[in-house]
Amino acid sequence: MTRLLELSERFIAYLTEQAILIASTALIDTMMGIKSVFLEFFVLYKSNFPQALTAIFETREGWLDITILTLISFLYYLTEATLNAGIGATIFRKGIISRYERDSKEQNKLMLLRIAVKSFFILELANFLFIFKYRRYLQTLFDHLTGLYVVKRPSKIGRSKSLQYLLSSILIYYVTFALFLLIFTTIAPVTPIPQGPGSPGKGPGFYSFFNQVFQNNLAIDLFDYVSGGFSIFIGSFVQLLSTNILETIAMSGFINGSTFQTSLRYLLPQFFPETLGYVFGLATAMILGDIIISYFQSMLRREKIEFFIKRVKEIGRIGGIFFLTSISLILLGALVEASLGLLNI
Repeated sequence: MTRLLELSERFIAYLTEQAILIASTALIDTMMGIKSVFLEFFVLYKSNFPQALTAIFETREGWLDITILTLISFLYYLTEATLNAGIGATIFRKGIISRYERDSKEQNKLMLLRIAVKSFFILELANFLFIFKYRRYLQTLFDHLTGLYVVKRPSKIGRSKSLQYLLSSILIYYVTFALFLLIFTTIAPVTPIPQGPGSPGKGPGFYSFFNQVFQNNLAIDLFDYVSGGFSIFIGSFVQLLSTNILETIAMSGFINGSTFQTSLRYLLPQFFPETLGYVFGLATAMILGDIIISYFQSMLRREKIEFFIKRVKEIGRIGGIFFLTSISLILLGALVEASLGLLNI
């Protein structure tokens, strides 16, 4: 039985894809020697949001970034539609079906036009808002006019909600992190942070260092990632890019100022538990966003409240597990980092 793809899955898949595409745009900018307005926005938005936002739409570099983002988005969604390979198609099994019978040539033209609309994020936002009007089948304006529906493709291999969101979190975190690290380590390297041989007995004690690291990482996890779920994952989306930019700048400075052996010894041991904690924090935010969007979806489609309550119970339990796992990994990462005595290097 064919069923519609839920709004929460469509929305989170789109934001996950856009985060990776924005980071890719910054990489292309850097390789071409172009000032990246997107990078500046995510660094400065907290301190001067109006200026950071207007720089995107009122400068030549900003519109160049928008153009690059639109082009690579078009290539990404074209590949997804052609090969069924992408975050939406692979993880959430997204598919497009038509109400009318069309020959392959006409259908391909229609899909190309749909991809073009989706690739320009401003146009896609306006298009997406029509779901409030065409709520029965959760259609955008373009899909309603052309008789298209976004559905979940049947699959022999089932994929639970917990696995879908966890896979999305892994991709959105590590791919953007890797792209930013590549920028600041090799293409536009930041100033190296000199690393001395260190000496025993200097720096804070184990508990003080552990407490400092744990509180800092916990604050990032709770306030930058988890709590962003209350803004239907938009907050987490913005904070992810902002935090990853700042963390990769700091990490790149350490890597460039250290030997390869030193980097492996002092960075990797705490890197994986700490970042996996953030990944589960992002997955928790996705669950929170799912609950909020599902409530609006139930209201739009005038579904019985019992269906929403049942859904909250199911995914709420998953969210609780993700949250506890996130805190546990953050704690483990702080213990490892304090044990290494990073400040004593």
